[in-house]
Amino acid sequence: MISVTPLSLADAVQFLCAKGKPILIPDTCAFLDIIRVPVRVQQETRARNVVESASRILSAISLSPVAATVVIPPLVSAEWQKHTHETTDLVTRHFRRLDAMTNLAAATAGAVHITATGCEFSGVGIETKLYEISKGLLETGLCLAEDATVMLQAARRAAACTPPARKGAIQDCVIYEHSLELIRCLRGNSFNARCVFLTSNTQDFCGGNGSLPVEPIFSELHGFAVAFCTDWGWALHELGL
Repeated sequence: MISVTPLSLADAVQFLCAKGKPILIPDTCAFLDIIRVPVRVQQETRARNVVESASRILSAISLSPVAATVVIPPLVSAEWQKHTHETTDLVTRHFRRLDAMTNLAAATAGAVHITATGCEFSGVGIETKLYEISKGLLETGLCLAEDATVMLQAARRAAACTPPARKGAIQDCVIYEHSLELIRCLRGNSFNARCVFLTSNTQDFCGGNGSLPVEPIFSELHGFAVAFCTDWGWALHELGL
């Protein structure tokens, strides 16, 4: 279980302004993406980039003094804990299928007198390492407490089906509205460091069309100089680490 005492928006703003370092705000999908790289990512270089970038960000937020801060909006930790077991299990089953296919190919090659050696991926702990990176980012991050006023804003956004709401669903709106309010308060307190919002949920944030956010998300983030990213490598670049 991840147990991090959440900070109010006011306390988080005070803390982040005192640090003056870049901040990254990932949603639940972004954290789960680290674990499910072997299943979701098809390109070798991109898979390596996601994992290495997430690891570099974890190192940056673990330094003393820190080089950046990861902010965890309300619901993210709870949703991560709800889905992490099934996500890790999905990767485990993927590696087992991969091993079976590799061994079958090796056996077939041997039958026609071609030497080919199978390679075992399951049972070596790859999914465990990916889980630890994801969990480490969550545990090292600054966790935001729910704010009653922002929760009302999220409910109104969801009721109006305004992106990122999908058919009135409120979860993404809660995460996004708290992120937006935090940055609004930071900019109002002369916080000039880089701010990055990270999600791979392009269906709800981008309308399923590429990596550019739809309105009003585009204007809301652009108005506060927030970089919108859809993968960890891109986020690392925007943070300037």
